[in-house]
Amino acid sequence: MAETENPLATEAVVIPVVLGVIGVVGVVGNGLVILVIARSKDMRTVTNIYVVNMAVTDLAYLVFSVPPAAIVFAASEWPLGEALCKGMHYLGRVTLQASCLTLTAMSIDRFCAIVLPFRTISFRRTRVAIIISTCIWISSLLISIPVALRFKTFQVPITNQTLCREIWETLTAQKSYFVYIFCITYLVPVFISAVCGSLIVRQLIRSSKLPRSNLDRHERKMRRVTAMVLGVTVLFALLWLPTHAINLWRVMNPFVPGMIQIYRVKMVFTCLAFANSALNPFVYTFFGENFKVGLRRLFPWCCRRTMGASPQSSTRKSSLSHRKLSVQLSNKSVHCHRSGPVDKDRRQDFVVEIREDSHHTPSPMTDPHDQTNVLTDLCSCHQILNICKKDKPLSSIV
Repeated sequence: MAETENPLATEAVVIPVVLGVIGVVGVVGNGLVILVIARSKDMRTVTNIYVVNMAVTDLAYLVFSVPPAAIVFAASEWPLGEALCKGMHYLGRVTLQASCLTLTAMSIDRFCAIVLPFRTISFRRTRVAIIISTCIWISSLLISIPVALRFKTFQVPITNQTLCREIWETLTAQKSYFVYIFCITYLVPVFISAVCGSLIVRQLIRSSKLPRSNLDRHERKMRRVTAMVLGVTVLFALLWLPTHAINLWRVMNPFVPGMIQIYRVKMVFTCLAFANSALNPFVYTFFGENFKVGLRRLFPWCCRRTMGASPQSSTRKSSLSHRKLSVQLSNKSVHCHRSGPVDKDRRQDFVVEIREDSHHTPSPMTDPHDQTNVLTDLCSCHQILNICKKDKPLSSIV
């Protein structure tokens, strides 16, 4: 009597190959994002600190989650033992949780920069962003502890397969945990990001109705950074929704018999979820002009034609003569001036000084990159457009 053919034989080959491609693209892409920001001092801004943290979480998630998933799809069982069963799933959940929290932090940061620029001047600093990123990792390590406790290996008596699954005493406990995971790794981050995004869009629409100034170029840079954060959020929401939906449906309907079609659909949804971490670097590069410049610096021999002009020509086009801008706004005095002597071959950034009283001695802010961020946010806010409208577009980092 002939043996029954495996109905998932094709998927056992195709899905691991697809996951392998996703993993390689994601690791290389996120690695380049980290390298570009690390090598460029002018890119170490508040938003880019969160971008680096996001790239680290995506890279770690692909490293810890793609290989186990590919092995399970290929072998239809878990051959790596219980220690790796606990460890790999725990680290995968830690990096996923850190990615969700970082996404939330990025959205809140953009909200503060555009909607509440003056109230959050002292808060939006690279030092604060690094502290928040560290807290994100610590909280993710603690929140994901139940994963390490619940994942175990066991053998299926009929097929003699070794599986790695979460073991629960009661069905109610399992349902509660899946709802909890859905809330903290999807619903809450997406909700907060959606609220921040809607308020940001409303603010940008309001500012676009104001009289136009010479800050068009600067505003485009600010809008591109905001579009980058919103793009990452939308991509996360779309690609992770199917996986959460099918997981919740399965746990809420435990007595529905498993079917080959459902398993195939889950394979596709799993690939979409992993693809989110691999596609984020493309979003950074598409919307972030500074990432394109950074890539040209790293690979001038291959990016010169595909990404436009060289960094030097871009810098010369945006170079300005030495200018100073000082104006009294409410009880604060805003002073904009260059950070150093004018040099046509080197990018020049403006420094902002915020003083409580114009009669007091100037007290520059501590971090020059934070100063440039403040300038970016202040000049993009409708409350200061009239201040900057007589000056040429200011070259600054978003």
